[in-house]
Amino acid sequence: MELEVWLVYGWATLVDVLTQVWYKLCPPSQPTATCTTVTPAFMRRLLNLDPTAPLTVEQGALSENRGLSNNMQSIDVQIDGVQHRFMLKSNMVGQRRVRAMGIFFNVTRESRAYTFLEQRNMDLSPKMIYANASAWTGSSCIIMERLGPDGICGVNMYFGNQCWGVPPFAPGAERPYDQVARAVMEAQARLHASDWCNPALLHGSEFSWLKSQGWYTGHGRSQWQAGFEATANSWQRIRKDLANSGTKWDPKLVALIDASMAATTWDSVQAFLRGAGGQVFSIVHGDCHASNMLYDLQRERVVMVDWSELAVWHPMTDIGQFMISDVTVPVRRQHEKAWVRHYWEQLCANGVQDYTWEQCWQDYRERSLERWILMLVLLVGMPLPPVAKQYFHDQVAAFAQDHAADVQSILLGPTISILSSALEG
Repeated sequence: MELEVWLVYGWATLVDVLTQVWYKLCPPSQPTATCTTVTPAFMRRLLNLDPTAPLTVEQGALSENRGLSNNMQSIDVQIDGVQHRFMLKSNMVGQRRVRAMGIFFNVTRESRAYTFLEQRNMDLSPKMIYANASAWTGSSCIIMERLGPDGICGVNMYFGNQCWGVPPFAPGAERPYDQVARAVMEAQARLHASDWCNPALLHGSEFSWLKSQGWYTGHGRSQWQAGFEATANSWQRIRKDLANSGTKWDPKLVALIDASMAATTWDSVQAFLRGAGGQVFSIVHGDCHASNMLYDLQRERVVMVDWSELAVWHPMTDIGQFMISDVTVPVRRQHEKAWVRHYWEQLCANGVQDYTWEQCWQDYRERSLERWILMLVLLVGMPLPPVAKQYFHDQVAAFAQDHAADVQSILLGPTISILSSALEG
């Protein structure tokens, strides 16, 4: 496993050097992850405009971006005095470990996800108008419509996104968060219901690009191992000096993480999936938190961005990630059962059958922590502000106290594709 990771890293280093040399000799005429410049000539070709049409392009950093591993830019295009808004997203392949991560974890998934969602008319994402992505080079650059500012507000505005500080006021942010949370549940239900327990998700070649599909049939061990080992190594480093980690750890949560790490192996995950029986599965967003969601005030609907983790897995991991990431403990305790009930009702309205409310609530309690235990370890091991690390810890600890007080360990599945810890460790 370690050899495979370093072979990928070596290939990424070679590609990075060759790309820099090639671009100096032949500057690209269209945006790439390495050279993200958007020219008026390129936009004319992309939008199929008259070459003589008056057009200006202004490109800059996207001020509302709070992502950890991607470059986000705004693109404002003036055509005959009318402004058109777009945003460019690229992975930061100038960092070779990011390029290696893109190769190892299939960086093309996000551009394929936008095409997939548009073909299905799911109305869950902005429209993508350009993609330049390659699994061979680990690079991705996409351009999509930029929604707002009129009538659009980031969902994180409603919940405060407390770990980064309360965002500036935005139009519509005074709306009740209960209304917005229900819209989040409705969007998730539409996504999850679209292929609810569809056997083709596990075996169909048309879904082979989805993260974790192969795990259900015993394939993709190297990708799973890389993600899990990155997390396990990070936890070992944190665990050695827990008192000086900068985070005040809850002893019960530490014990739960210890036991979960020890209980999780490729073989135990395989045994769990093969003995799934009545377990449900669906397409899941995979990184379902409020900063990846936008609320349309006029239509009272939520659209989502950052589809790079689109996967086949248990749908409740999406719901749990949203609840733990963004909803303060008092608000969650007051509303979570009503919100999860609304999600279940929307599943039923979208055609899901043979899934009772009792099973839905039990799944929420049992599966919500799975993704966040892995994410907590990765985030605490990253150079984030101490207040952010403590916030995430406290959110996870409170959920575990409320719903997993008697649980000895949790079998851990997919983690967000952060390979930097494995490559630096």
